[in-house]
Amino acid sequence: MIGLKVFVYFNVRKKCWSIRHKGKVIAHAASVALDAIEFKVSEKGRQRVLKTGVKNVHAGVVGLLRAVDFHIPGPFPKAMPGPVNKLTEISYNPWKSKYFFEVFSQKPVKKSFTNAWLCNKRVFVQK
Repeated sequence: MIGLKVFVYFNVRKKCWSIRHKGKVIAHAASVALDAIEFKVSEKGRQRVLKTGVKNVHAGVVGLLRAVDFHIPGPFPKAMPGPVNKLTEISYNPWKSKYFFEVFSQKPVKKSFTNAWLCNKRVFVQK
C-alpha cells in the first residue's frame, strides 16, 4: 500500500480518513502522511452540495501514500499533538470557497506541496 497514488478525504460518517486507490476505498485511517500532494475539488460536486445542502465526496488530497495509522480512537482530540509552528494548516469549506485555503491567512491554495499530514480531521503541509 505504501507508495501508491491515492485520493484521501475525511469520511464524515465514519469520522476518519478514507483512502481511495483507482476509485475504490482501500482503507480507513486515523492519520495519513502523503508525499507529492495536490488538493483536488470537483466543481460539479461542490455545486451539488451548494444546491442540495447535502455533503458528498467531492474534495480531497491526492498524493503518494507514505504512512498510515489505522488505530482509530474516539472521540478525536481537538488539538493536534506535537509542534505545529513549521506547518501550515489547510482547510476546505464548499460554502466559503471553491479552493482549499490556508486557515491562518485564508489565502486559496492553488499549488502542490511536497508532503502533508492528515490527522484529527485537519490537514497540515510543510511550506
